[in-house]
Amino acid sequence: MEDRWLSVDEIEGVARWGPLSEIEENDFNLNIARYVQKPFEEGTTTVEEVLKDFQNKLAALEQAEEELEALLIKEDFEV
Repeated sequence: MEDRWLSVDEIEGVARWGPLSEIEENDFNLNIARYVQKPFEEGTTTVEEVLKDFQNKLAALEQAEEELEALLIKEDFEV
């Protein structure tokens, strides 16, 4: 059964086998974050891109509110 676990490949950012020497170097601290971290995907976003995205989402929200209001009025709800 031990052989089965030893044959498991590393799963990037999730799990890996660490040598005892590395664990010893870390004073036997078994905190997962010391040994396995999700890869950081750095993306560059400009203020202009974020603002444009915000404006698009705001416009979609306003459109949805108008559609909801129209449906409520159609069904005789007070708006």
